Amino acid sequence: MKKWALLVLLGLSVSSSVWADTITIRNKTYKGRLEKFENGKFTFQVRYGETLHASPSSVKMLELDKPREVSLLLSGMKKAEKAVFHGFQGSKFTYEQGGKKLTAYTMKVKKMEVKAPKPAAGGGSSEIPGPHKIIDVSHLEHLTDLPPKQSTALKAYVAARDSYQAFLVENTRMMAAADAVTGERRIAMLQDLNARKINEQPILRALEGAEAELLAAFPAE
Repeated sequence: MKKWALLVLLGLSVSSSVWADTITIRNKTYKGRLEKFENGKFTFQVRYGETLHASPSSVKMLELDKPREVSLLLSGMKKAEKAVFHGFQGSKFTYEQGGKKLTAYTMKVKKMEVKAPKPAAGGGSSEIPGPHKIIDVSHLEHLTDLPPKQSTALKAYVAARDSYQAFLVENTRMMAAADAVTGERRIAMLQDLNARKINEQPILRALEGAEAELLAAFPAE
């Protein structure tokens, strides 16, 4: 039986785990990404949303997806030093330096900036996962003489792939549309985008399931 190779290409999606930081401001919790603390305010980017600037007095808790390297400038320091930031709660920053876990009250912290993730081996990132891998089946889609198992797996994968990529394309279109307007209209459009996150995971799971079936139907030589 003729065997066909499956080529893996980079797709369009970036894992959402980069947006897994959590900040609770008064009684509302947001998912997104911490950027920095400067001039007495946290800067927190909400996925598909506005950039939040929150004073420490309004922040009940700030949790990172995982501890992250930062440059930290405390009162009395001449220049910022490297540290690993763990989180913020009860008016205290928790961080690590020299293998020791330390805390600092808000009034002592002049500036803290999250460092850009270091590239991992192969050009990827140690913190931001690379794009979801898409299998190139363009050399198979035109074939009409595939065995039933392969034909079924191929059709299911193509349908799942197209559905997922269409979802991402629509996200991009909606983001561009939101960037073109301001005020209440922009906020409403960003809220619509944010609500779409609920629908993304089942579409991605369907793609991953179809991908597993495809790989089983077209085993590597």
